Parts: sequence; C-alpha cells; structure tokens
Amino acid sequence: MPRKKNVLPGSIFVVREQLVLKVRLNDEIDRNGKPKYRKIYTHLSDTPANRKLVEKKQHELHLNQFLPQKQETKVIRIQEAWDMFVRTKDLRPKTLTNYKLAFDVIVRKQNYLLTVENIEEDVVYFKNRTAVERKFSAVTINTYLRQFQAFLNFCTARDCLAQTRFKAQFQKREPKKDVQIYTAEEVTAIIADCRSHDPELALLVELMVETGARPVDALNLTRDKIDLASGIVRWNNKITKVEEPTPISSRAKEILAAALALAGERQKVFRWQHSSLSPLTNKLNASMQRCNIEKSGRSFKHFRTTFKFRIRNLPFEFQMKLLRHSKADVTLGHYTYYDSTEIRERLDATLK
Repeated sequence: MPRKKNVLPGSIFVVREQLVLKVRLNDEIDRNGKPKYRKIYTHLSDTPANRKLVEKKQHELHLNQFLPQKQETKVIRIQEAWDMFVRTKDLRPKTLTNYKLAFDVIVRKQNYLLTVENIEEDVVYFKNRTAVERKFSAVTINTYLRQFQAFLNFCTARDCLAQTRFKAQFQKREPKKDVQIYTAEEVTAIIADCRSHDPELALLVELMVETGARPVDALNLTRDKIDLASGIVRWNNKITKVEEPTPISSRAKEILAAALALAGERQKVFRWQHSSLSPLTNKLNASMQRCNIEKSGRSFKHFRTTFKFRIRNLPFEFQMKLLRHSKADVTLGHYTYYDSTEIRERLDATLK
C-alpha cells in the first residue's frame, strides 16, 4: 500500500519511543543554503491517538507560519479616530451633523481606546437603553447604527479597528406589517377639516389621494412639470431622477388648477419644502385627532397606498405605470391592500 503523502510542511517521526515533530521555518535557510528546520519534542508515546494530536499541532503550526498573518491594528483613541474621520471624509454639513449625532448618542464613555470590546459595550448599552426607554423608533435606531457603522468602517480601512458588523448584528428585525390605507370616509373627513384650517393643506392631501404622489414628489412639484391641457404631470423617478410623464384624472387636474391659482406667481405649487414634512405630519395628526380618526401609524405616505387601493380594478400594468414602479413585486408587496370583506363578497359571487 503506498504511503500517504503529507501535504503539510514538516514530518512526524519517533525518537526514543517519543513522537517528534519536525517543521520547516518559513523562508529561512542555514549557512549551507538549505532550508532550516525546527524539532519539537512532544513527550508523547507513539500511539494512534497521540499521533493525531501531533498532526493537529502540525496543522496549527502550518496555519501560524505559512498563512498570511493578520495585520495588527493601530492603537488609537476614539476621539482621535473621529477627528480623523471628520478631516478625511468630504461630507456635506447635514450628513456630518447626522453622523455626529449618531456618534454622540452611541458613544457614552470618555475618550477610550478604540477596540471592538469598548465599541461593542457602547453599542449594546445603546440598544438595551433604547429598548427599555423606547426613546427612539426602530427606524431611528437602525439609522444611528448605520451611520455609526460608516465611522467604524472608516477605522477598519485604516487598520485602527478590527472588522465590525454592528448594524447587521443589532438592528431590530420586525415582522412585515400589512399594508395600511385611509378609508373613503376618513379621507373625506380629513379633507373637509383641512379646508377649514388650511385650504392649501387640503389641496395637498387631495392631490396625493388622487395621483398617488409621494410626499417628496408633491412638495417639490413645480409649474413647468404640469400640462393641464393634456392631463400629464412629469414626476421625477425616485431612483433614476429622470422625469416620467404620468396621466392624471380629471379631478386631479381640477385640484392642480386650484393649487396653482392659490400659489399665485410662485413657481412651486405648494409652499412647503420636503424638509417641512415633520411639521406637516403634525398638522395631519391634529386633523385626524379633530376628526376622531385613529392614527394607527399612518402618515402622508399612506395616501399613496390609498390611491393604489382606489385603482385596484385597473389593469395591473396601468397600476404600475401610475405608481411609477419598475418591478411588480414592489406594487404587490408594498402597496397592495387586501380588503377581506371585498374578497369574501367576490368569492361568494364567483362560487354561486
């Protein structure tokens, strides 16, 4: 039977009934130009079990000596690393402010050494504290972790910190929620209430319900994007930023005509900026409260899913066109609301 070839450098043999491991030193030669070897006396007798232990040791030596060694990280304090991050990264002021906020929220101790253990301690404390106090929403927690991870990736790339994946490790994974909409009665009540408090806000809500516009689309809409004669609005694609001409209903044309008349000579259709969405959401919440409508986590974006429910009887390709979706699974998975009562009624009618 041929002898099994040893693929690892070195050899195992017996001297005075004890196993000896002979390994080659990495890239070293003696004065005669021959490879240098090192003998390791294991003080183990020659038995099958002991030979396996020595083979394991041989494998470990192979890994330690012949595979590339991991580069040692530099010793640096976290504040020094942050200052280097700020100096090196060409960030916009708003982005830098967001990163600084995440850094201040997560890093709670003084200027400690930048190590994975110290960072993990702060991240775990931040996650546990927010879970107990419920100070931040799950979206905010993930945003902070993502922004903090950008700083950690910067430190890793400069050999100041070992690789970390805190965002993926600690982010809260919640089960997917069902799509929510506003009922026809709720929409009517909200629009009527807004008309009495802020007519322009009422027009904004009506336009979103009638066109399915995203909040950013509606708030950034300008006169030059609207062609009332042909009933076309050129919305910007969320991903490509390319204008997409989209047909609108007759009612949407009436709403836009009223909004343009209210805007006067202003180029923008509505007076608010997209950055004003939070105050606008507060106005919407106040309106819902006055109408005794339960919020249930709904906001401006759910006027878009409401529009999708209203056009559910159109051909599916028409629905995708009006929502400006390029993938069917987005339309079906994130914007389709299933009315159990309607499904049951249609099922009974079909099975009669």
